[in-house]
Amino acid sequence: MPPVAGLENLTNLTPSVMSAADRTPAWSPDGQRIVFTSYRAGNASLWLMNRDGTNPTQLTRGGNFGDFSPSWCADGDTIAFHRVSGVGSTIVSQVGVVTLDGGAPRFFDLPGRVYDARFSPDGQRLAAWGRFDNGTAEDLTLITLDGGLTRVHTGGHERHPTWW
Repeated sequence: MPPVAGLENLTNLTPSVMSAADRTPAWSPDGQRIVFTSYRAGNASLWLMNRDGTNPTQLTRGGNFGDFSPSWCADGDTIAFHRVSGVGSTIVSQVGVVTLDGGAPRFFDLPGRVYDARFSPDGQRLAAWGRFDNGTAEDLTLITLDGGLTRVHTGGHERHPTWW
């Protein structure tokens, strides 16, 4: 199949130094940058690069945890993500936001384990899914930027929310 006009092959822009590949990319609102999870610094942390793969920059710093599933705010300066730490029954998953100016992430004090936060189009809320009730229920949640939580009890296994 011939290449599509205007598309660039951007595979392997960020070769991994470990066996785990870069993952969970998200385009910036203006389409100029990509934020993604990479293991190139030894653990799963967030990295930012230009759309052509140049200027890879580490956004979150390593530790005994992993940062995953970034989501851009419409302002183009803030990214939501989830951080996983611990093992087995002591796993902790937190939702956090980090700004591109290099500041420390801010985490929300939420019950249960919360994953895959996605900014609303107006940048005022996050949608996520969580494991509540000692891990027996997976429900959708709405989070306000002041940390308020509305659990949408679905009684099922709903995951990976999105906005439209």
